[in-house]
Amino acid sequence: MARFDRRLAKLVRAIRECAVESLMKPSRLGQRDLGNRNRHRVMKPAKASIVLIALLWAVVGCSAPDSGTALPAGDGRLLVPNRLALNSASGVPVVLVEGGEFPMGSGVDDEGPIHTVTVSSFVIDQFEVRQSELAELQIPDASHFKAADRPVEMIRWSEAALVCNARSLAEGLEPCYDELTFACDFDASGYRLPTEAEWEYAARAGDTGAFPPGRPVPQLSREACYSANANGETMVTGSRSANALGLHDMLGNVAEWCNDVYAEDTYATGGPTNPRGPEAGPYRVLRGGSWKLDAEDLRVTARFRDEPGIDDACFAQDSYGFRMVRRPSDEELEQLSASHSQP
Repeated sequence: MARFDRRLAKLVRAIRECAVESLMKPSRLGQRDLGNRNRHRVMKPAKASIVLIALLWAVVGCSAPDSGTALPAGDGRLLVPNRLALNSASGVPVVLVEGGEFPMGSGVDDEGPIHTVTVSSFVIDQFEVRQSELAELQIPDASHFKAADRPVEMIRWSEAALVCNARSLAEGLEPCYDELTFACDFDASGYRLPTEAEWEYAARAGDTGAFPPGRPVPQLSREACYSANANGETMVTGSRSANALGLHDMLGNVAEWCNDVYAEDTYATGGPTNPRGPEAGPYRVLRGGSWKLDAEDLRVTARFRDEPGIDDACFAQDSYGFRMVRRPSDEELEQLSASHSQP
């Protein structure tokens, strides 16, 4: 028995050393294009590390490395922001989320460094944009998996921005996007795509923990449509449980376009308050993973990228969709304050 214990201890040390070393090596885990046909080839080196790390945490209770390594630990507190469920002028369910600060990122690869970010209050769609919404706006729908209550997919970033403008006009709001340059006016009253910071703040729903590779979100199948339960296609929006803010499908179903231009070093160079990403670049950010991806890719901190389709005819993907955000009105902010000040 003593000999077995020594061998087990030796094995544990070997796995621990291998896991930590693999985390410290450069990886393309968060930098790949979701539409890349070679995605699984790119992912293979990272998956081996993830299996070792998961085994270590599950069996021997490995703790995260010290601060200063590639994997800082979050405290895991749940501090759910105040929120207020509303309906937009066009009848779309939305949630007004009170702004606040949170630790953004996981500290791994392009998800680091972990840094404190403050976002202002914003209104966000409760569900991913549905195909029925395009029909209401009389916009052609190129989605692969047809159904009124399924999410819109096969849509490029530039097309999603134009849909935001169309809904803004339908609700009597000022459009955010210049339809020639696609510059975004953040002061306009209309709809736009969320910034990365807004998206992660909403997806975390008050969870301040770190979500590095190898630590998928707990109870993922309950909240997300992904490769293990999707049956090779999208699901009806809202068919999985909502997060603590009442938002559905923040993880899985379709990856969601964000407004930000992608840059690997955004977290090291961006500002702490309402960061909006670089001014220019060839890629736009997607978040949340999709029905095609595995559990390790469905983390609130995971970052993806693809071409936006502004200047060329890039191919759309049946795993890309979006949801919209906008600035709250003064009246809505007063309603939020009143709803949380009552005894």
